[in-house]
Amino acid sequence: MLELYENIKNRRIEIGITQDELAQKMGYTSRSTIAKIENGSIDIPQSKIKAFADALNTSPAHLMGFSETVKLDPDCFNNIEIGLRLTNAREIKKCTLDDVAKALGVNKSTIQCYESGLVKKIKLPIIEAWGKYLEINPAWIIGKSDNREVIKLDTSDELSNPDIKMIARAGTKMTSEQAENLRKYAEFMYPEAFRNDRK
Repeated sequence: MLELYENIKNRRIEIGITQDELAQKMGYTSRSTIAKIENGSIDIPQSKIKAFADALNTSPAHLMGFSETVKLDPDCFNNIEIGLRLTNAREIKKCTLDDVAKALGVNKSTIQCYESGLVKKIKLPIIEAWGKYLEINPAWIIGKSDNREVIKLDTSDELSNPDIKMIARAGTKMTSEQAENLRKYAEFMYPEAFRNDRK
């Protein structure tokens, strides 16, 4: 979360507005609230991230440190491997190129470029939409997760807390090792929450 606060400050400075001006745009009575948010002294609720993005003329994804394009790193697949996964998933679901193009709202040639590995920049919104349409994990598509299938989130009252939902969604993008480390950390920090799960 610290990155969020740093990004709010950096974006405010980048567009040349003061803490007072941002406080006014956000409906806060003084700049001290903005100062505390920017230095991480106080948390902002998830619902406020969109309002900050609007006030700073940017996207919530940018403030959260996400990119609109996927930057491939050594732990990630190259475009050809991504294309092979996309093709395989489409064929398993018995979908045509036209089906996928229509569902994603793009041209058939765009789908062909992704599947052949010829696309120059992998766009995260396209990968996410593709994953949703084919019911596969977008993180698996780009090689960031071992979990091919989308983990269906339980929408019962147990997951009505937005923070728990965020953690559950993040879990679908983690490797098995990352998920295990998160569980161990949570169990260490909050053992009472895990008492009924221990065998």
